Amino acid sequence: QLSNEQLYKLYNAGFGPAAYPEDLQSRQVTLMLEQTLREMRKQPLSRRRQIFKALVKKYHPEGKRFKAYYADEAIKFLDAFREWFLSPPPPPIDEELLVDGDDDEFFK
Repeated sequence: QLSNEQLYKLYNAGFGPAAYPEDLQSRQVTLMLEQTLREMRKQPLSRRRQIFKALVKKYHPEGKRFKAYYADEAIKFLDAFREWFLSPPPPPIDEELLVDGDDDEFFK
């Protein structure tokens, strides 16, 4: 498992958590989904939740709006990106800023 610092660096470098499907049409759909998620990841959390929910609703195989054979791949891809999009890793803690036990009087 990766440390918080490693996750943070990967997140900021733009590495996503999912591989693309082999099927060309599924790959095109997942590339478009990833582009959308990347463009929207700087939005406030409430807005990202709305966006993610709308994408899941649109591409869900049981939904009425999207009934393609690659809907399963789209939903698997979105599921892999859920945490990346909705819960980005926190920035690593700078160890130099942590206070030594000797400085406890500062907090009294």
